[in-house]
Amino acid sequence: MRARAVAILILGLAFALPASAWAGYAHYWTWQRAPDPARTRAAIAEMVQIARAQPDRVRVESDGASVTIEAIGDRTGEPFRFPCMGRDCQPGAFNACKTLGAPYDSIVTSSLLVARDHFGPGELQIASDGTFEDWQPGRALYARVLHRDPPDGPLVLADPDAGGMRASLGPFGWFRGALAVALVIGVLAYLLGGARARDGMSWGTYYLAWIVLPTAIAIVSAHPIVLAVAAIAIAARRWLPDPFLLAKHARRTRSLEAQVRANPSNVTACRDLGMIWLERRRPRRALGFVEQGLVRAPDDVELRYLAALARHGAGEHEAAATTLLAIARDEPRFRQGDATLRAADALSALRRWDQAIAALRAFAARNRSSVEARVKLARALRRTGDRAGAATARADARQTYGDLPGFQQRAQRLWYARAWLPF
Repeated sequence: MRARAVAILILGLAFALPASAWAGYAHYWTWQRAPDPARTRAAIAEMVQIARAQPDRVRVESDGASVTIEAIGDRTGEPFRFPCMGRDCQPGAFNACKTLGAPYDSIVTSSLLVARDHFGPGELQIASDGTFEDWQPGRALYARVLHRDPPDGPLVLADPDAGGMRASLGPFGWFRGALAVALVIGVLAYLLGGARARDGMSWGTYYLAWIVLPTAIAIVSAHPIVLAVAAIAIAARRWLPDPFLLAKHARRTRSLEAQVRANPSNVTACRDLGMIWLERRRPRRALGFVEQGLVRAPDDVELRYLAALARHGAGEHEAAATTLLAIARDEPRFRQGDATLRAADALSALRRWDQAIAALRAFAARNRSSVEARVKLARALRRTGDRAGAATARADARQTYGDLPGFQQRAQRLWYARAWLPF
């Protein structure tokens, strides 16, 4: 529940924060050639004039060859330094001032308009996270102080629909919009598809911790290198732990493993460790403990069931399906017939659709409150080309959900959401 709350919070921020907030709302300029000293001094003189017209917002320092404009009483933005943020203005030198839309932003945009007056696009490229409307206060300040109209462009690219200037994503900005969309899709995928499966093999919290959160950080910080974390997590998902589950089970796991070391015949500890490692998506590790318990209690239905789930998670679908179907036949009331549903999962992995459909129909007939079984039946039917049957199964899933009491609806709301998806 805590992981899901984090996901909902991230999704809310993705929709609530404006695009400028995701990008950090900054302005950018890149020199294509070293700036001419005489024109630089002329530009700086006008920038100082603009800054000093707003003494309550900024303090300004200049030696004639460079200028620094810093917000007063506002710690959210960076100082604006021209002609370069660094020590030199070599061709290709990248400069950025992250104002975050603070009140002194109008002074920074006015200064960049001055820079455009003195240096053409072939000498100085200027870009911004802001829109034409965002630059209006700066244009008004420019006109009021310098008594002339500000340049119409292009600071970035001309856009007739925006009245002469359009927003630019700036350096690294190419990935922000795409990542924002990917973030929303990722969180929705977690919310719709990352609910903990009843067999304990969900990847939802792993993706949230290692992919969704780094993507969010990359967007907010505007540092693409952070995405390396997500890339590594995708490649190393069989080895990297899930931080949520690691924290949840750390103490319990250490205690149980100590008990097993002290008494290898402790069936209860072996069973509990198997369940924990299944939830942590380490089916082969789980299988080792479960098989250790089966040596002591070979007929224990719970251990056989957990062993089958572990084999299914490890890719041994045939062995898993055989065991689960045997449990379903011999112990039909075990876990309210859940072995039949899990057998259907294994049969689906084997693409034995007719058998999977038969198992799902049988389970759904006995468990009239299972939305999950009906959604999985719809998917299996669709794989066989029976689109009409799949649509009927999805409608049945939605109807089943509507007939459930509130506590059961809460437990199956994610399966209900999936029942609306035609795939």
